[in-house]
Amino acid sequence: MGNVTMKEIARRANVSTATVSRVINNKGPISEITKSKVLAAIETLEYHPNLVARSLKNSTTHTISLVVSDISNAYFAKLSLAVEQVIHPKGYTLIVCSTGDSPEKEAGDLKNLLEKKVDGIILNTTGGNNEYISALSRKAPLVLCNRKIDNFDINCDFIDNDNYTASYKLTSNLIEQGHKKIGIVNGPMIVSSAQERFEGFKDAMNKISINITQDYEYYFDARYDEQSGYEVAKKVASLENKPTALVIMNGPMTIGALRYFRSQNIRIPEDISIVSATDIINQDLFYIELNAAIMDPWIIGKRAAEMLIERIEQDNKIPNREVRFYPEIRIGNSTKIIG
Repeated sequence: MGNVTMKEIARRANVSTATVSRVINNKGPISEITKSKVLAAIETLEYHPNLVARSLKNSTTHTISLVVSDISNAYFAKLSLAVEQVIHPKGYTLIVCSTGDSPEKEAGDLKNLLEKKVDGIILNTTGGNNEYISALSRKAPLVLCNRKIDNFDINCDFIDNDNYTASYKLTSNLIEQGHKKIGIVNGPMIVSSAQERFEGFKDAMNKISINITQDYEYYFDARYDEQSGYEVAKKVASLENKPTALVIMNGPMTIGALRYFRSQNIRIPEDISIVSATDIINQDLFYIELNAAIMDPWIIGKRAAEMLIERIEQDNKIPNREVRFYPEIRIGNSTKIIG
């Protein structure tokens, strides 16, 4: 039945429209008997409340959005499940957007979400819309996830792992094993995670008096995806003077590199050592056990959702907060000692 009104529900249940409104909005005292009568009438008449009209009246849509660079990345898939687990019991619906690391798509997605009046946004930014996002943060509660925006005017929370420490420790371990010709496969330097991981690598290499810049012989630019990891591995294999080890700065790029090396029968670690600054989900299914930083997306997603709910409930009027988790470094069998 279409276009059923609260008046018809009230008539069917033999109660006032005010009582129907209290049941629908779960507000005010009401007996269980009366509530049951109203719910039965709603079910019989197939009443569907006008959510848009209600949101305009109550200034809430009970929706939260998660905007990430690549939802096909297992890290973000698991993170989104954690967000959902936190917000669902509180009555919120999750809208997920995947930008493909395109600043243009990110800007369009964020604009659409504001127009839909979402109650809050968890954002893994592309790094290309900093001024717009800073302005947005004063209109809607915002939590930045894994990628930070350095803008004094932004009003948001930020949550991430300690990228610097992960990169520094993994690179230092390679140095301790005798490696000096160490390559770095890094993501776009426009985002904070790539910058932080680069700094960790650079400081570790400085211990053996190797000065690292982006002109470094074994610096490889890549995107944070599997295909770019595959392409870099192919390039590394073609070099006459090859690195003895690679520090790869995220899981999908590491998967891509492993896929190429295996296709060419290039052995890990016999022919080249590999470490990953973020772990691979379902690592136990792979043919090697990576030296990697263990970064749990479930913890990040859960805390990001909790922080966003706090912002929503406090009308976005709380000081900016930053949370960092220190990753555990797992030593597997993907590196070897060299003389």
